[in-house]
Parts: sequence; structure tokens; C-alpha cells
Amino acid sequence: MAGSQLCRYIAPTVDNSCAHLSVAARLSIVTTEERRVEVGALVRHARKQRGLSVEAVAQAVGMSPVTWRGLEKGRRAYATTMGAAETHLGLPKGALAQAIESDGGLAQLRRELSGASETNDQVAALIGQLAKLDLDSLWRVQAAVTGMLALHDRQRLSSARSHQPSDHQPGGEN
Repeated sequence: MAGSQLCRYIAPTVDNSCAHLSVAARLSIVTTEERRVEVGALVRHARKQRGLSVEAVAQAVGMSPVTWRGLEKGRRAYATTMGAAETHLGLPKGALAQAIESDGGLAQLRRELSGASETNDQVAALIGQLAKLDLDSLWRVQAAVTGMLALHDRQRLSSARSHQPSDHQPGGEN
């Protein structure tokens, strides 16, 4: 439902227009469909900023390129599709759905993705510095980064285990 159609639906007047609303009120009427299209554009922008093709991202998250393109065009998507996109883009779980449902969620998604852009810039600067190092130094950097990644994976696994529901119910039988 487009914004003008929504206005006719929620605030009908004799001429079925939004003329009775202030400019600010008219501008704030944004439909879920319009937010979905903007979320898709943000997802596409984030993918392009990372220098990835639709095919590469789709393969990485386990979906068809057609499904990924649909997400980028603002088409309706299953929660699993949005969850895979969130994971790949480094977004919090539920961020895309929240952005589609509310203006506040959309603003938060913009902030999340702009933060990712700043991180990408920092990584690019770091890679530029690494390119200046000799081979022995690069091997030492690789060992340090491998150690940090292993530690991060252990912490993430430990955190995931602590958040899993227990089979044991208090006061119940096992």
C-alpha cells in the first residue's frame, strides 16, 4: 500500500486526500512496503561496499542468487533469509525485520551499516599498512591474527552454549 493509499485508509476525508495533515505528518507516513524497499537498498549498498557479487553472497549464505536479489529489491523474505543476510552483514539478529516494521528500526539499521562502513575503511587502512611489511613480519602478523580468531571462536562458542535452553526444568523430572 503506497503512502497516499495508506493516508486514504487511515484518515479519509471528503476528497480522500491527506490535505488535512501537516507536511510533517504526511512525510511521516511510510508504509512497511516502502521501508522494505529501503532495507533492500541498504542491503545492496552494504554488499557492494564489501566488493561482493550477488552470486558470491548468495553462495556464502546458502541461498539462490534470485532470492538474494529479491531481498535487495525489497521483496518479502522468510525469516531464515533475513537471518542469513543479517549474519553475513554482521547485523544483530532481527535487525532487518525491525527495520521493516518501524522507522526507529530503519534508523538503527542505517547506523549499524554506517558503522560497518567505518570498520571496512579501518580494515582497508590496515591492509595498506600490512602491504608495507616484509615477509617475516607478515608471518608473525598471521600467527597473531590466527590466535585472536581462535580465541574469539572459543568465546562465541562458550557464549552460545550458555544461552542454549536446558533440558532440565526446575522442579520437574529428568
